[in-house]
Amino acid sequence: MTSEEKTMQYGFSFDLSRCSGCMACAVACMDQNDLPEDGLSYRQVTKLEEGEYPSAQIHYVSLACFHCTDAPCRMVCPRAPFSGTRSGA
Repeated sequence: MTSEEKTMQYGFSFDLSRCSGCMACAVACMDQNDLPEDGLSYRQVTKLEEGEYPSAQIHYVSLACFHCTDAPCRMVCPRAPFSGTRSGA
């Protein structure tokens, strides 16, 4: 295994129940990658609605490339929905 393969992040898991939709991850990603606020974004936070009143629920899903080794989106989230392993999986 090369040193590049050892540091590459292949992905990480996302706990749907922990995301509050605060968008801190999206802002950190845009800042890290010098992206304009109104342009391309590597990360999207999507709102999913299910059920009907009175038992309707809203869930947020943070979708990204999942390849940053030291992903700023993981570090800024106050609810820690992301997890990964030292092997990059």
